[in-house]
Amino acid sequence: MVRDNKAGTVTADLAAIGIQLKAVHGPRTESGLLSVVIPAGSAAELDVAATAASLLASACQDFTAAIVGVPETGMAGTRAWLGSDARFSWQPGPRTGLHDANYTLVLPAGTRLGTFSIEALVDAAQATGAQLIRALVDGRTDSVEFWDSAVLNKTNTGGDPEKSVRAAGGERWVSGSSVGVHDFRQPAPRLHLRKGAAGRHDLTVLVRDATDAAVRADYEERIRQLEAKVARAEADSRRLEAGTSRQRGAARLAAVARRGPGYITSRAKAMLGRARNS
Repeated sequence: MVRDNKAGTVTADLAAIGIQLKAVHGPRTESGLLSVVIPAGSAAELDVAATAASLLASACQDFTAAIVGVPETGMAGTRAWLGSDARFSWQPGPRTGLHDANYTLVLPAGTRLGTFSIEALVDAAQATGAQLIRALVDGRTDSVEFWDSAVLNKTNTGGDPEKSVRAAGGERWVSGSSVGVHDFRQPAPRLHLRKGAAGRHDLTVLVRDATDAAVRADYEERIRQLEAKVARAEADSRRLEAGTSRQRGAARLAAVARRGPGYITSRAKAMLGRARNS
């Protein structure tokens, strides 16, 4: 039961019942979590629309987005489409002024975010302490930049923020596909982001199409190999029990003796079961 209205107490009570909220899930603040800048000066209208659509489909909706470099009469269709959403603004020139949000995302037009890309970038920034995370996108010469807004605001009146961050060792480079970012003309990366500290990216799961003949042949070959291992293990187990196991070195015999004759058989059968269920 929630004891009072203090924010810290509420989040602690929620955590106690298994509801863990990250920054992208909490209540919105006046300054907001994310300020997005979409450079679109030389981009086609479809590029801008695709990038805006990926923001609308994101799991993080606490953002404002400035589409910059578009003439005041340009992209009328996309302007009308986004017209009812006050989070989007259009600026004919470069974005100026301070960034009030906690983070600033420079998202070139034509780049698409995955559903959990913003969450992954926030996790990566918090886990590594990076002031700038640069995601390289396959097939593009520009990159996605995820900034600590405080760093940009410090250099707003002059200076080179990238140079300052690099000198301080605060820049990290990641693959765009590792955080689900891709060119909108290309298929989305076929992976699921790991739950937890996304800055490590120590686990990705490749999604394979079971209807693909090559994929099925690969799995069938693995199953045949595991079946052969099971057969060899069972034969070794029988020979060991009969006292006729082949000599394979003192270390191997000692290991088998310690673990018992059923060890190899049980391990091989477990591997075979996992392969068949995958």
